[in-house]
Amino acid sequence: MHRLALATCLLLFSCNATTTNKEVSATAPTEPANVESKEPVASDASTATQTTPPASNNDNMEQPSQTSNLDNRIFGTWKNTEVITSGSGDNFGSFSSETFIEFTADGVFATWAGQSAGSGGGQSFESNDSSQKQSLKYRTEDRMIVFVDPSSGQEAKTKYAVDGSRLMLSDGAGHNKIYIKE
Repeated sequence: MHRLALATCLLLFSCNATTTNKEVSATAPTEPANVESKEPVASDASTATQTTPPASNNDNMEQPSQTSNLDNRIFGTWKNTEVITSGSGDNFGSFSSETFIEFTADGVFATWAGQSAGSGGGQSFESNDSSQKQSLKYRTEDRMIVFVDPSSGQEAKTKYAVDGSRLMLSDGAGHNKIYIKE
């Protein structure tokens, strides 16, 4: 179950990790564009419905309170909604899905799927199976979230930035996911 959870972390967050000799070696991605360079974050199609955090400099951002290597600004439940559309007219299709993540004050991370719906070609579907909750341990260090598989000790890292009720996870290659605090 934990290997599946670590794989899910890598998929959900585009964590930078490579597997060699049964170990995961993670590398830190570059800084999210809006944290250091004052440039707005480029939004990809998967976050088209989400608002990108405004450009800001670090002096104006809320500073984290570290408790045992945990940034208390990320505690709580967060939701990402992805909307994908393609085509037009009779060839139009769309898909929407929710993903929830939770960071607890005792260092446990959980993720689960929310509602999904899609339509196209005269077909439609809807799903709401949130029973597949997966958990890992986590810690924060130097604006990175480090996910840890408790059974193997394998780690995967992803950059993060918090701006009030928005959490951005970044792989450093321009792929960002925005989560809204529930």
